[in-house]
Amino acid sequence: MMIRKMAGMVLLAGTMLAGTAQAEQVGGLYLGITGGVDRIDVAGVDDADMYGVVGGLRFGSGLSVEAAFGKSDTDTGGGCTVDIDTLGLYGAFRSSGNVYFKGRVGLLHEKLSDDCGSSLKDTGLSLGAGAGVRFGGVAVEAEYTIIEQDIDRLSLTFLYNF
Repeated sequence: MMIRKMAGMVLLAGTMLAGTAQAEQVGGLYLGITGGVDRIDVAGVDDADMYGVVGGLRFGSGLSVEAAFGKSDTDTGGGCTVDIDTLGLYGAFRSSGNVYFKGRVGLLHEKLSDDCGSSLKDTGLSLGAGAGVRFGGVAVEAEYTIIEQDIDRLSLTFLYNF
């Protein structure tokens, strides 16, 4: 299932690459898709495949405001499937150049629910760091994000700059 999601993201990214020849943007909007894995540090719970969307507004000097929504699910080993929904609002910084570093800090709201009747909601601080490569108006980023004490995320994101 994750392979199909990643293949679709690669196909979409290739389509965006073929249709753009913009230079590095100083300001403006960007939208993207993301996929990866939520690594869960809880005994008996598997890591979860994750997919989502990202959007933001770049202000120049590498600063931006970014929103991210992610969805993942995993088995608990006890017969339940846990759904993890995350919604984050971040201040982000990207260094200049075609190859760049990224850092972000913000608030993240998460909802964990399972098909056995349990649920949990929490809002807290989230931090992320990664690197990216720009190809005209498109960028590809790899990132590590702390979701909460027991969950962190490794993701690959394809961004289109407007």
